[in-house]
Amino acid sequence: MARKPRVCPAGVPQHLIHRGANRQFTFKNSADFEFYLSTLRRYCSNFDVHLCAWVLMSNHVHLLVIPKTDTAITLMMQRLAGSYASYFNKRYKNTGPVWEGRFRNVPVVNHSHLEQIKAYIEQNPLRAALCGNVTDYQWSSAYSGKR
Repeated sequence: MARKPRVCPAGVPQHLIHRGANRQFTFKNSADFEFYLSTLRRYCSNFDVHLCAWVLMSNHVHLLVIPKTDTAITLMMQRLAGSYASYFNKRYKNTGPVWEGRFRNVPVVNHSHLEQIKAYIEQNPLRAALCGNVTDYQWSSAYSGKR
């Protein structure tokens, strides 16, 4: 039986969550984070997806995005997940899935919800005790230093 198509209507902000398979680390060093981030930015541009907020954790990612077309997010995430999985498996001589199935998406219903989701995403490293201030975590849209 075929999967139901993903519903991500144009112009509706979406909170995306993508976890590593079996909660394994999907980012092992800064080169991995940098590759994912540059690939994310390229595909956001290619598929007309506005990236509002993001955080890359060791075993999952959170993205807050707004698509310009109904299929933009699905196409972007397919390419992004596939590109990163190819990179990761080649780099670490792995086989098998890197990601735990498809990404999850949660539509953002209004501006207040948008701000709450943005704060939730950017505070993820703080809640995980990876930093003392959200602006200190390098792999987040809240980072205040140079990357």
